[in-house]
Amino acid sequence: MVGQRRKIAVIGGGVGAITATYAITQIPDWNKIFDITVYQMGWRCGGKGASGRNLAQHARIEEHGLHIWAGFYENAFRLMRDCYETLNKTGLRSPEAPLGTLDKAFKGLSHFFLAEDLPQPDGTVSLHPWRIDFQPNAEKPGTGGLLPSPFAYFQMAARSVADAIDRDLSLEAPGSHWLPDRFHSGFNRLGLPLAAPSPFHHLAALADRLPPNPHARNAASGRTCRPRAGLAPRSDGRG
Repeated sequence: MVGQRRKIAVIGGGVGAITATYAITQIPDWNKIFDITVYQMGWRCGGKGASGRNLAQHARIEEHGLHIWAGFYENAFRLMRDCYETLNKTGLRSPEAPLGTLDKAFKGLSHFFLAEDLPQPDGTVSLHPWRIDFQPNAEKPGTGGLLPSPFAYFQMAARSVADAIDRDLSLEAPGSHWLPDRFHSGFNRLGLPLAAPSPFHHLAALADRLPPNPHARNAASGRTCRPRAGLAPRSDGRG
């Protein structure tokens, strides 16, 4: 029938379902085109991303597990940023509220911990923490922009490994090293230094001297990459 809205049934109120519903509602005059119904068991949406407060336990926050958003979740952060801006524009939430903006609701962290059961010299097994540090930057997730090139990621990884080794070697207290003993013993067995200038430090220094995007540099200088001897281009045009 002309003019009749198209019915859409969304099963479940999890993150994926609500995201799809939100995307549809960004279409101009969507409410004249679609009739959307979300079917959710219970009153709380969010699925495994939902959280709430247990009033019987001092109003503590309860959820399905600790949720950490990595800074490279560009699409997720862009969606959340748009949601917060919409709440502010419609007056449903003041930007002056404690969690009134995305920047107030999310706090950046440049490191996190993982844990692994490692055997100890006395035959026992103990939980060992692994601290992973990332190089921070001034970018805001969800604001767009170009992602680093694969080689730039390699440069950051090489520098992070070298920095982790330096930090580990600076710890003098027994049992304070976060790199496992087999990491140190492996280098000793090969006769390689772990402290600077170790192979990792040489690799990081070399990576720092190279441009983040060698292909872009070659294009700007007018140079082209020539095939190595014995490597002829494919006849099907695929390189």
